[in-house]
Amino acid sequence: VIVQGITGNVGSGFARRLAASGSTVVGGVTPGRGGRQVDGLPVFDSCHEAVAATGADTSFMCVPAPFAFDACHEAVDAGIKLVVLYIENIPFLDALRMTAYARARGTVVLGPNSAGCVTPGGVNLSELDPKFLLKGDIGVVAKSGAMCAESANYLREEGLGVTTIVSIGGDPVLGAYHRDILERFEADPETKGVVMVGEIGGRSEYDAAPFVKAMTKPVVAVIIGGSA
Repeated sequence: VIVQGITGNVGSGFARRLAASGSTVVGGVTPGRGGRQVDGLPVFDSCHEAVAATGADTSFMCVPAPFAFDACHEAVDAGIKLVVLYIENIPFLDALRMTAYARARGTVVLGPNSAGCVTPGGVNLSELDPKFLLKGDIGVVAKSGAMCAESANYLREEGLGVTTIVSIGGDPVLGAYHRDILERFEADPETKGVVMVGEIGGRSEYDAAPFVKAMTKPVVAVIIGGSA
């Protein structure tokens, strides 16, 4: 994992948090800051340099919203296969273009405005604290980080653990929608059932419904909210 924007307060904080929770963080990217270190992690001027030096295939992105478009394109072009956009207020057209660019080139993008994803006992690319998660066989996909955490907590109270929790983000345009994650849970041999949490606004839940009907695994879904 590399952290784009690692020299900022949010980026450096997440680099420490992700590394402490078991993720293999190998460096970060901030243009113009190459050659420096953040908590012993090397900083590179570009994703191309970072990937060449470390073999990274995942990016946790914390750059300011106006720079997200260029940063995402650079990550995709460098060969990054999973990008977590932990960024709010990305302009609509920027989000539309960058997510389409990534999808066309086989890169999975979570977000914009995603809290990330986490596999208990494995990699943590999220703001969720692994110590509050119970490992099990239920997959969770939700828009917001709060709903991911609430769902995991409710499951834990019932003695049910999770395989992976995925926050797809709450913006109108996203890199991955509910159906994209459901397809992965359906193919995952460790996941035996799925909790899907939606919110009013957008078509992500509607578009997921036909696939849910065709799944071999049980799905429990809830749509939250009465007005927006």
